[in-house]
This record gives sequence, structure tokens and C-alpha cells, in this order.
Amino acid sequence: MDAGEQHCIAVEYETDALGSRQRTAADEIFSAYLALWLARPTGLSFDVIVHAAHHSTEWVTRQIVPYNRALTLPQYRGNCFAEDDLGAAKRLFVILQSVSARGPIHMAAQATKKALIEGSWEIRFLLLWIAVECLFGPEDGREISFRLSQRAALFIETDRAQARELFAKVKKSYAWRSKIVHGMRMANLRGDESGILLDELEQLVRRSLSAVLANASVASTFDGEVRENYLDSLAFE
Repeated sequence: MDAGEQHCIAVEYETDALGSRQRTAADEIFSAYLALWLARPTGLSFDVIVHAAHHSTEWVTRQIVPYNRALTLPQYRGNCFAEDDLGAAKRLFVILQSVSARGPIHMAAQATKKALIEGSWEIRFLLLWIAVECLFGPEDGREISFRLSQRAALFIETDRAQARELFAKVKKSYAWRSKIVHGMRMANLRGDESGILLDELEQLVRRSLSAVLANASVASTFDGEVRENYLDSLAFE
């Protein structure tokens, strides 16, 4: 937060010394930020987390840890939260905190958190693609571009025409992901194409995570053993 701000994200925890519980509290703060971003991207950010102990009637600072600020895309910096956004963020946060620490949803969330503070276009793009692949990537490697794009489009869109449009965008985005991974130069990106590609990918991640975290049943499906069959079956609905 900037100096003079009057709001904070607070986590209360009990511990005799700074350690694992401190790290867990910090991760909960970043998860709360992620939930807010999923509800609506804004210019909200922070660059420190203060750990303080409450003694009698006053707070005593124990540690101040600096962090990189989140870098919101320019078109969203003027956005403001509505009351409904905060309620949506709370629901997303509750389910996010309930998922398996070793499952694809948690990994997708962690990759997204790192992407949001990354200033390099290429690295941010790849981190967001890690999130997408965690959610929709097939376990075998066959026709990965087609299958992943189809899964994402059919999961997010109920209208088939919109699903076809999203399928094409995801497939194009995956092609750029592959070019970056294999070290190809990005000189062919013209004008604001890089900004459009990044915005479309961030929207894909936001919509995907929001839909997965919409209720505990969907989250359980993605974290469970039926994920592959569920995603493949979307093509036949």
C-alpha cells in the first residue's frame, strides 16, 4: 500500500516465534489478493507485510518483510471494487483455501500469484500458461495444443459459437507460449499485439480459476481422479 492508506489485509495467528506459521499467514494474504483479482482486477497492491504481536493494549512490530508489488495491466488500474466483488472474492478465497496443497488448482493459483508480480512480458506469459496447463493440460502428451484449447473453451463457454472463438484464441496463445519456451525471438509481434495476447491470457486464467472455484464440487472434480474423464467428456455434451 502507499503511505496514507487506511486499509489492510490482516491474518491473525498464534506462535511463539516467527517461522512456518508466519509463512502460512503471508501465503493467505497473497491468496486473498488473488481472490480479489479474480473478482475484479484493479490497481490494488501492497509491497510490505508487517508481522506484529499484540501485548496488552498495544501492537509491537516484530518484522517488516518487503515484497514486489503486483503489476496490474494498464486498462484495469482505474477499476474499483463493487460490494458484490468483495462477496465474490470471499467465496473464491474460502474454496481456494480448502483445495489440496498438491493438486492442480493450488499449483495454478501459485503460478498466477507469481505472474501478477512479474514485469517481464515473456515470463509473466509463461507463468500464466503454467496455470492454464495445470487446470486443463492432458496427462498424456497427445495433441496437447488441440485438447487443451478444446477443454478450456468448452469448460468456460456454454455457447458453442463462443466456445469455437475462445478455442481459436487459446490455440493461438499456446503457439506463442511454445515459441517463448523454445527460445524463438518475439520480433514478429507487432504494435500492441503483445498487450492483447497478455490481456486475453489473463482473462482466460481469471475466468478459468473463477469457474473452478465457483463451488466445492467443481473444485473437488479438478483436484480428484476424475478430472481427466470430466474434461474429455465436455466434447460430448
